[in-house]
Amino acid sequence: MLPMTGFINPRGVLIALLILLAAGVTGFLFVLPSSASRFFGTALLAAGGFNVLLHRTFGRQAFDRTRSMQPFVANFWWFIGKERAQFLYLGIGTILAAAGLFLLTKSFF
Repeated sequence: MLPMTGFINPRGVLIALLILLAAGVTGFLFVLPSSASRFFGTALLAAGGFNVLLHRTFGRQAFDRTRSMQPFVANFWWFIGKERAQFLYLGIGTILAAAGLFLLTKSFF
């Protein structure tokens, strides 16, 4: 079990992870050359859509594989739980799909 988990809100941890991911993807969007926007936009939109469609399966698989992981990683997945793991994958998919839509829109204008 993670130390001092009574003071840490699992939902807050997930929101912080999603904000960090969104910040990283936003940085990636500004560094990417405009000539590659259409390709990466399509790839991100496909990956995000796939993640959104299968977020329950991905979250369940990630949570079920915790027994074979190192203790620190396994404790993290146990701490957030199966439903929040599914929410994490839904959030990741939404961020990737939004980034893909932004790049596709940017490539056409």
